[in-house]
Amino acid sequence: MGSASMAACGGHRQVVAMVALCAAAASGATASAQTTFTSRAAWQAAVRPFVTIDFEGLVPAGASQPFPMGLTVAGVTFKGAGSTSSAPDRVDIVGPAFASYIGVWSSGGMLQTLSLGTDTRGIIHPQPGSISLPAGVTAVGFNYATTCIVVVSPGCEGPWSVRLSTGQLLTIPGSTPPPAMAFWGIVSTVPLTSIQINPGATFFLLDNFSYASVVPVPALAFWAFVALTIFLAAAGVASIRTRERNPFHRG
Repeated sequence: MGSASMAACGGHRQVVAMVALCAAAASGATASAQTTFTSRAAWQAAVRPFVTIDFEGLVPAGASQPFPMGLTVAGVTFKGAGSTSSAPDRVDIVGPAFASYIGVWSSGGMLQTLSLGTDTRGIIHPQPGSISLPAGVTAVGFNYATTCIVVVSPGCEGPWSVRLSTGQLLTIPGSTPPPAMAFWGIVSTVPLTSIQINPGATFFLLDNFSYASVVPVPALAFWAFVALTIFLAAAGVASIRTRERNPFHRG
């Protein structure tokens, strides 16, 4: 093989190596990572536009209605931890006038469950996810509160764990005393198909569940690296072409 051909092959290998390195960097930039929020205003500013499920109008103001097999609203499926085998995924929608422990939060209609992902003994149920999300969702946020034995008590305010569909386990802060509900949100660099909340309270109350599809923006340093890699690859191609045109070129 001539020296020009060998140089060309070597140049091609360098270009391939640089492209592979760039692809590996791109893959790393999209690896799973999350940013969590405890402020709804901050979460909303980071993810607009978003969809919010407020659970209003599903039951009369003073009523409670069970959904033994879970509840699907706006593409989101909520499943609880039912107390009997006939209602393993039960959740309830409760109106603010249904009971004092609901109305005390001043949040209107809410979703109520024994817990999301655990039973009253703290045993995790083997279900695929307590809150299943539409395709492409990368951001979730919601208001929440807890009660113990139908009495608002500081003894059941958390913190608890949140398991993502990616397998990662995060911590959710304890709920705040009434009338304010706490907020927790997340923005992920990869889509989330479900989340599982594991509180130890007797009742977990959920309201204003929001979700969004966010396109993550890699750090500026990553794009600088990509630009440099492209420049070097282009320089390599130009060098190969020069050698092919002039095999005696020593540049």
